[in-house]
Amino acid sequence: MRRPRCSELLSNATVAVLVTPIAVALAESPGVSPRPFLIAVMMAASLAFATPFGYQTNVIVYQMGGYRHMDFVRVGVPLNLLTFAVAIVAITPFIPFRARLAEPAPSPVAQPARRSNQSQCLPRISSAASDSLEKRRRRRASRSGVHRP
Repeated sequence: MRRPRCSELLSNATVAVLVTPIAVALAESPGVSPRPFLIAVMMAASLAFATPFGYQTNVIVYQMGGYRHMDFVRVGVPLNLLTFAVAIVAITPFIPFRARLAEPAPSPVAQPARRSNQSQCLPRISSAASDSLEKRRRRRASRSGVHRP
């Protein structure tokens, strides 16, 4: 996967957020695991060596050290390429491109229709338990002096 050049102009978090859906879509089209693609996006988003504005510390060094823009390009581009090559070499053996398993087919047995009531999500309380809760509420109310019908 080619390294996005956006990380030299935007923050690494922004680049990761923008490029991650593209990487997942690229992985899903041949049906392989998106994990190696996501690791490549993480690595690529962190590579910001070629310009002084790629990362905050680069700006500090650029201002305080009296460097020129071409100094960063001269050192940063080879460093980006080296890190890119190491990432590709490291990603392929440790995070394999396994094909995803197919989704299980739906059961031929008809499933009962579910109601979309929110009350279904709540735990059901037996009548004895609800009576007990009501007695506790009345006791607390009588102790606090608050009358509830």
